[in-house]
Amino acid sequence: MLLKYILQVLDIKPPEGSEYLADLSFGVFILSLLALLSFLNITGYFLSLHLIQRYDFTTKYPKFKKIVNFYEKSSLFLILMETLFCLGCLTFLVISAFMVFKNIFI
Repeated sequence: MLLKYILQVLDIKPPEGSEYLADLSFGVFILSLLALLSFLNITGYFLSLHLIQRYDFTTKYPKFKKIVNFYEKSSLFLILMETLFCLGCLTFLVISAFMVFKNIFI
């Protein structure tokens, strides 16, 4: 959702009939943007977990103990998934850049 909003605000669309390098740069931009958003999500998860532990919401608000415990457990899973996604995007960027430069210079 945030990615769609960013692309609408920047008004970035790949041009029709563009060259290979323009398509490649657009793909690299999209993957880099996805990796950045994943990193920001991971940072937000860690920040929220830190704030929950620092201010000890479970003792202040015992009504929300189940919700806080569920969030802590589910956040660890989401952090793992976001990390794997971010690393996958970055790995794909590195491998594809290596393959393109290999084809250009060799």
